[in-house]
Amino acid sequence: MRPSAGMNFGGRYELESRIAVGGMGEVWQATDTVIGR
Repeated sequence: MRPSAGMNFGGRYELESRIAVGGMGEVWQATDTVIGR
């Protein structure tokens, strides 16, 4: 599964944008939808 903006994980975290990509993975900005930040 390839992550993309708008995906939801664990019913809690929504991916917003990819910040960086490297040889070992990716870093994403996400929002915790339960607490709203």
